[in-house]
Formats: sequence, structure tokens, C-alpha cells
Amino acid sequence: MATIDLTPDLLRRLARRNNFPVPDSGMVFVCIRGATPADLADNGFAPSKAIREISLDYEHMRCTFVQWKLDDGVLALFAGSTVPSRKSIDAALAGKTKANQVIPGCFRYVRGRHKGSSPSGHDAFRQNIFLPVQRTRDDGDFDLADAIDFARSAKAEEFVWDNIHAAYNDDAAKPGYSSEGCLVVCGFPSTTSGKFVERGPWKAFRRNAYDQTGGQQEFTCMLFEADEVARVAGGKDGDLIQLVRYGSRGVLVGQVQAALVRAGFEIGTPDDKFGRTTLIALYEFQKRLFEQQGADCVVGPETAKALGIEMPTLAGGPALGITIRPQPLMDDVIVIKPAGLDLADIPDRFTIEVVRAAQASQRKWGVPASITMAQWALESAYGKRMPAGSNNPFGIKARPGQKSVAAMTKEEIGGKLVSKQEPFRVFDSLDEAFIKHAELLGTSKHYVKARMFRDDPDAFADALTGIYATDSQYGQKLKSIMRKNDLYRFDLGETGPVVMDEPIIVFRESIASEFLQIGMSGKRVTELQLELVRLGYGVGDVDGKFGTLTRGALLEFQADNEVPATGVLDLATQRAFEMPIERPLAPARTEATEQDLIDRGSRIIKDAGMGRIASWITAAFGALGIGNSAVVNAVGTAGPGGQAGNALLPFLVDVQRLSEAGRATTAELARLAGEAKTLREGLGSGLSPEAVQTVQQIRGLLPQEFVARFPELRQFLDAVNSAAVAKPAASNVFELLAGNLPVGGALHSVVQVLGTVGTSMIPGFGGSAAVLGLGLLGRHLANRIAAARLEDHRTGMNIAR
Repeated sequence: MATIDLTPDLLRRLARRNNFPVPDSGMVFVCIRGATPADLADNGFAPSKAIREISLDYEHMRCTFVQWKLDDGVLALFAGSTVPSRKSIDAALAGKTKANQVIPGCFRYVRGRHKGSSPSGHDAFRQNIFLPVQRTRDDGDFDLADAIDFARSAKAEEFVWDNIHAAYNDDAAKPGYSSEGCLVVCGFPSTTSGKFVERGPWKAFRRNAYDQTGGQQEFTCMLFEADEVARVAGGKDGDLIQLVRYGSRGVLVGQVQAALVRAGFEIGTPDDKFGRTTLIALYEFQKRLFEQQGADCVVGPETAKALGIEMPTLAGGPALGITIRPQPLMDDVIVIKPAGLDLADIPDRFTIEVVRAAQASQRKWGVPASITMAQWALESAYGKRMPAGSNNPFGIKARPGQKSVAAMTKEEIGGKLVSKQEPFRVFDSLDEAFIKHAELLGTSKHYVKARMFRDDPDAFADALTGIYATDSQYGQKLKSIMRKNDLYRFDLGETGPVVMDEPIIVFRESIASEFLQIGMSGKRVTELQLELVRLGYGVGDVDGKFGTLTRGALLEFQADNEVPATGVLDLATQRAFEMPIERPLAPARTEATEQDLIDRGSRIIKDAGMGRIASWITAAFGALGIGNSAVVNAVGTAGPGGQAGNALLPFLVDVQRLSEAGRATTAELARLAGEAKTLREGLGSGLSPEAVQTVQQIRGLLPQEFVARFPELRQFLDAVNSAAVAKPAASNVFELLAGNLPVGGALHSVVQVLGTVGTSMIPGFGGSAAVLGLGLLGRHLANRIAAARLEDHRTGMNIAR
């Protein structure tokens, strides 16, 4: 067993590391869990005292109580226990009583009677503030798997009362002591009944505090684990990172409070004091990030990193190995608490975690939070009846490959209820389970009728009867729970937010510029845009301007990474960028084709298709040596021959495509034959000589065996020689092409520009070389635009395009 020398200097270093306030004078209590005084019989004061580390067994008193006289710089040690006895723990597990263990922190006690005027009542030290305690629920010890009891409120009548009193055993070497959770000092008290008379270490402990402190009524009490005491005793200030926990005070606490508020947690009014609401918020934050086993209620290096806080060392320098962005002080933060629900308004047997999970699922899938909360209560017996470690209160079965836990369930088989073991899905958090459950109600075809009553929870409940559950009273049971607990107030409506305690944070000008938001510009915005694009979020042009597209992309990123969707690059979002979740994209998106986008109504892809048609024909004309005048005379004409001319472009493209493929289906051949017949009949007075020459030259490009397969096509080409029409209104090739594209589309604008350039820079714009070049350019542009649009869709970069 390691021995540690306790001194006032070591105790001050422990207090400073944990940001605990130490009074200027008087007496302070210090409790050390997992260590006993080296000399159990020595209760006198001295500048230095020794303790020995020892493992807890819940049978013997294996903790040390220190009385520290600040004015004199001396210490006195007493054996005792800060954990409940084995007898009390066993009784609690059997449901006969409640046992608890106070978590480390800084508390206050006042002189007073333990158990008042009852027969066992005696002078002691009464708890003067709320104390957070653990309650064992699975075995005979206390660890991070056990829940924290935060009491129903911060009111004294709601406290878990853990006083400092006598242990009813004056020999620390012998097993046994009286504690269900109170802190007890070795010895006996003088009780009201007179059955016991004060003796042992307790006698000196009480009298020191009652008689030698000049009437001091209130005592600060700091509780530490022995391993932390040993770590600080053997460590250098520059190597010890400061901590923040229950009872801490000061600037670091303010930074934690500001970070928790930004992360969406309620801490009351930020005041630089680590109290009950800050503890609850931290506990929920840690469970969400690190699960139950990581929720130690202490802001150490990992939690600080997640919150975006730089924790200094005990020497005051930067924390070793941590490179966190600076956190604004509370002086830079204004908190505006909106009208909403206070934690005290949560109904009995419900928790803030359940309320938040239900409201989160309503935001995503529209299922009233009141319905989900009532189903949680009914199906899991208010969270008590669900597969161990599953976070699955709705009994969702696991599919092959999903993480699961086996549990017994009852199913109706052949009209009889049969018990059988089934795999139930394991969720990482209650939020995830609620959202998955709401997804079922919000999307399944079985609940279409229920979804008609999103604004009427009672009707929604009735619509679930006989479908969600065969119980004919299922809807009535849900309504009874909703009405009894007034769960309707938790539903998210249009008239005002009912979201649990989510304050509005306003930063003063000194800090507001640190967080990128809409309207800003510059290098940092460019870096943000590039990072969003790299992760698969479309921002439009990377121009260093924080506009609506950048904000939309950031909101999508925040939603995917489960951080508050603020549209602002705040600290929580910066943290998410350090370890971003891979963007989830469905196969229907990643494997989409151009035709899929056309079917969905993509304007850009349709424009590109029209551009390919027009540009291919233009290039073909140019390759044949046919200039501008021939093209504009061949297509887009007015009069009887105009209809045939307008249909000529897509018809020739179809012919070219099939000739390149070398094969065609019967249906395609029949269609082309019909089009050719229509074109031949629509020639009217015929085409101009230039158009006739154009068609004849294109016919020369087609393989004769291909033409032979289309009797109607051959008849059409043969009939061209007799056709003649008036000249078109278009003045050049690309004016004609623009007329074939929807006004306002991307390609329409490109082609208009090309037409203007061609008219102004190429004399006559009639040379076959120019026609060939611009035709190829137009096709290239169409391909590029279509490919870019398709890539945007497949990677999720498109935003309403």
C-alpha cells in the first residue's frame, strides 16, 4: 500500500487543480476515498499527516476524513467511510431500502442534528446543498455503469440527504458501520435516547468542529479519490491538467457552461458555478458522446476537447498535448432563455433524455412527441423493462448483421402466448432508438391513417389501435398516459418552441467574428467551402462568400454529424470537422444515370440532350462542307415545309445513333419508319436547294445496308429532290440552335453567346470550318454540363438543381 504525506500545500494543489473554492480562514473538511490514516489512533493536529491507499470492500471503513485548520496550517485525520455499507447495498438490491454513494466534488455542510429528535438523533453535520449520488443497480459496488441521482429538483425537500455522522463502530479495523450513503466517521454519537454515548474518533471530530472554530456554522467539504491525491502528490504542476467538476468555481466553469449551452444543453443562467443543472447537462453530453461508461461527470482532457475548451495545467500553462481553439469567456456571452419548459416541469418517471429524444424524432419524422413518450412509458414500463444495455425501449428486433442482445419475449403462436428468446437491436443512444421508431410510424404504409392526425395526438393514438398493437385498448392506454402527464405540452407546434430549455446565445462583437456565419467573406470562408466540398457538400462557387448555399451545405453537415443545426461554424461544428461522419448517400443517388435524372425532371440534363442533338447536326454539316446558309435553310423554316424542317434534326440524330450502334429493335425501326413517312408527307412545297444538298450529303454518310433496312427512310430521301421552302428567319447556325433549347436553361444561354460571337467575329458566319468547329464546341459543352450535373447528383453536391 502506497503511503502519501498530506500537507496543507498538497490540499491546496488538489483544490486548485479541481477549481474548488477554499475559504480564507476557519476549518475545512477533506474526505479521501480509498485511503486510511497511517496511524488510526492519532487524531491530533500536525503540519503533516500520512495516509495509506487501500481498496474499498464496503465492509471496513477505508476512507480518511481530514480537518484542516487554515489559519494554523495543521491537519487532523480520522478513519471513516464515504461509501455505503455492504449490508445497506444488499438491502437496496433486494428493494428494501435505497443505498447511494456521493460522487467526488466540493460540498457544504452545517452544524445540525442527524435524524433530528428521533431516538437515534445526534449532533452531526447536515448537508447544506444538493449532493449528486450514484445508485447501484446491477451489482454490489459503484462504478460508471450506475446511474446518477440528480434529485427531482434543487429544493431541499427533494435532496438525497447524506449527512456526516457517527459510524456506530469505534474500531476501524473491525468490519461493519452504519451508512446507507451518508459520510460516517469512526466512533459512536451521544443519541437522544441516551442509548449511546459519544466516543472514539467521532468524539474528537465533532468537538473540534463544534468547539474549536469560534462558532463556525458552515464547513466546506472536498471529496477526492485516493488515486487522484497520489497523482497530484507525485506530479509536477506543469504536467497536471486542471479539472472541472461538481462544486468547481471560476472562469473554466464559465467556459464549460458556454460550451454546453452552444451544444444545446440547459444549464440555467451561466454563473461560473458548477451546480446541479450544469452537472446534469455535462452528464447528458458525456453519455451522448462517450456512452454511459464514459460519463464520469468530470471535464478532463477528452471532454474538454469535445466541448472545444483548452484546459490549462496546474502551473497555468497550456494543457499538454491539446490544441484546442480558444473558448470565449462568459463575459463575452449573453444568454437569452426563451419561454419554455423548466426541468422541474418534467413529469414523474420521465426524464429530460426521453423528452429530448421524443422531440428530436418529431422534428425528423413528424410523429407527435406526446405519442412517442406515451409509447415509451407503456412499452418499457417507463424505461424499466427493456433488454439490458440495448437502449431499445420499443422492442425493435435486430436484423442479420445488426448489433443485438438476446432477451425473452412473448409472442402469440397458434392463439397462445409463447415465451421465446429473440435478438433485439442495440442502439448507441436513446435518441437513435426514438428516431428509428418514429421513422417506422412516419413512413410505413400501415400508418397512413395515423399520419393524417399529426396535429391531433388523441386521434393519432386511436389510429394505431389494431395496427401497431393488437390490443383493442392500446389507443386508450396511450391517451390515458398523455392526459395524466399532460404530454401534449411537449409537442412541437407552430405557435412557439416547446423544445426543452434551449437558450438563445448571443455573442458580443469581441467574439462574434470568431464564428463564421452568413454574410461573412474572406479566406476562412473559402477554407470552409473547400472543406465542405471535400466532404461531399455542394456550396456552389467556392468564392469566399458565406451565402445561402454555403449555409445550406453547413446545415446538412451539422445534421449528418448530429451537432446543433445552427448554420453557423461554431465550436461544436468545428469539433465535428475534426472527425466528420462519412456523408451517407443512397445507392439510388450514387448509381443514377442521365435517364434517371431526366425522369426526375432535371432541366439541365434535358437541355444537354437538346444541345447534343443540335451540335451533332451542326458538326455534321460542317464536316460535309455545308456552311451556315445551308443549315439555316434546311431547318426552322416557316410555311408548309417548316414542320418537316423542324423535325429533321432529331430524326437525323436518331438515324445516326442507330447506324453507329449497328443494330436496332423492331420497335425502333418501326418508329423511324413512321417518322420518315411523316417527314415525307410534311414536305409540302419542298425544301430549298441548299437543304436538298444537305440531306443528300448526309445520306452519303449512312451505310447503304442501313438505309436499305428503312424503306420509308429511303423514300423520304428520294423525295427530298422535289421539295422547296422559303428561307428561315434565323440568321446563323447558333440562333437556330438556341431556338431548339428551353429559354432560361444553361445551354440556351451558352448557345446565344456563341451565336453573338459568331456573327460579330466570323464574316458571314457561313464557312463550313466555322460550322464544324462551333458544332463540336457546342457538343463538348453539352457533354460537360450533363456530366457535371450527373456527378453533382451522385456525390450529393447538387442543391435544388
